[in-house]
Amino acid sequence: MPLTLKQKEEIVTDLKDKLSRQRSIVLVDFSQLPAGDLADLRQQLKDNDCLLQAAKKSLVQRALSDTEIMQDFSLDGPAALVFGFGDLIAPAKITYQFHKKDERLKIIGGIWDNQLQDQAAVMALAKLPSHQEILAQFVWVIKSPISGFVGACQDNLRRLVFVLAAVQKVKN
Repeated sequence: MPLTLKQKEEIVTDLKDKLSRQRSIVLVDFSQLPAGDLADLRQQLKDNDCLLQAAKKSLVQRALSDTEIMQDFSLDGPAALVFGFGDLIAPAKITYQFHKKDERLKIIGGIWDNQLQDQAAVMALAKLPSHQEILAQFVWVIKSPISGFVGACQDNLRRLVFVLAAVQKVKN
């Protein structure tokens, strides 16, 4: 059953609201994905403050044309928008990990910093370490010289104890 004009206006308004709150968007083609797998993807996205929304291409184009993101936006084939409201990288990471498990989900591109990005840019963003991983690596880098210094000091003390033990054996 076709959508009424009022329903279409509500969808466009909802999309505009989400576009104003988003930090990043990933465009995906989910047409070949079974409903059960799509539900799993939606749950993973929901757990990470993301949202997958499917809408007609014309409604997505209308919502995007009124924003500063792009003026001449066009989609080829079915697509859905994966909105990221919290972490900038989360939508790209989750969709990329899901794409690696099930290649029926296709990543088309993305939008961040109000610019359209191609599939390669989304894949590159998805391969970056998360914020938590970067912090862990940074802490390890800071801790490494200190650990090395402590190990060197302990090694000198250990060698001194071995030398004193050997001297005691020689004297006895």
